[in-house]
Amino acid sequence: MSLFPGAFLQHLMPALCQVISNSNSHSDTRFFCLRMMSDVLAVYLTNPDMYSASLVQPQQQMQQLGDIGTGVAEVTHALDELLRVHVVPLVPVLLEQEEPMPLYALKLLGGILDVNGSYVSVVESLELSHCFFEFLTLEHPNNNVHNIRLCRQLVLSGTLSHRQLMQLGAADKVCAVLLYAQQNNVEPFLEPVLLLADALMTRDAADMATGSSNGELFHSFMNQLMCFMDLCTHPDPAVAVAAAQCLAQLAAIYPSDTARWLLSNDGAACLAAALQGLHLEAQGPPPAPLQQHLLSAVNTALAAEPSLSTNSAELGQLLSVLRAVGAHAEDAGVASAAAEAAERLGSTHGG
Repeated sequence: MSLFPGAFLQHLMPALCQVISNSNSHSDTRFFCLRMMSDVLAVYLTNPDMYSASLVQPQQQMQQLGDIGTGVAEVTHALDELLRVHVVPLVPVLLEQEEPMPLYALKLLGGILDVNGSYVSVVESLELSHCFFEFLTLEHPNNNVHNIRLCRQLVLSGTLSHRQLMQLGAADKVCAVLLYAQQNNVEPFLEPVLLLADALMTRDAADMATGSSNGELFHSFMNQLMCFMDLCTHPDPAVAVAAAQCLAQLAAIYPSDTARWLLSNDGAACLAAALQGLHLEAQGPPPAPLQQHLLSAVNTALAAEPSLSTNSAELGQLLSVLRAVGAHAEDAGVASAAAEAAERLGSTHGG
């Protein structure tokens, strides 16, 4: 493949696409070709010596290339033409075929968007955005981690308006999937759906700043505050960090409401454990981003509702943890935020 990219990209791959799209082909044959195409594309897309998204100009009309060499620019342009003309337009067809074709289609498209986000415009032109959010329900067979990641990529791209996100019921669907995954220990779903929740909250915050949202998306997620807090003590560091990031977002928009739980006895005990990383599978100190997000939420809560930090054993323990983190954290930002939180809590707690 690396020696003769022209043969693969201009001849073999379009031929595979033709077989995949042919409903008269045997299902096993179509699936074999789809797997082969996915494997070949993964090799090209993830190799910086073959493909560079920075060289792709989405709106430029690519001229037909003849025999190409191994130069990254030539391979990139040929691969871009293959993706736009043959591969991505296959996705709507694949989504309507029998399993596991839709799963591979979602995985393939997600991989393409991970490498080159400009393909969101192609997804939009095929009117696929609503399909992915329709899949985001507990009952749908296409509700999987690949579809969740696609939904997040669409939210991050900014192509969907606030009104469209509301019409799609995006926040409510994410909350339902998140709650189900947490309660039923569907571990592979947790990090992707938390990152999707964070993306929606980031988008809603931006829309609120411009006056195009009243915080409707945030309101849906606020109802899952306990879920986010519980997941901050998940043994997988990536899940815990993503949950803490969502918690910090909620605290920024609803400081008083979040403070009532964060500064409760149960909330303080949970925060103290999470800040120490007692729950984590990995040895060593907790990730700095986890502590940063938690401390952001704590400081926001203490600033909004200092009177809630009354004397209790749990808040006393949280104060001790904050002081220890402030004194010993390797990350300067974490140490500073912990010291600030300890000062706030100490002034009202009497410690």
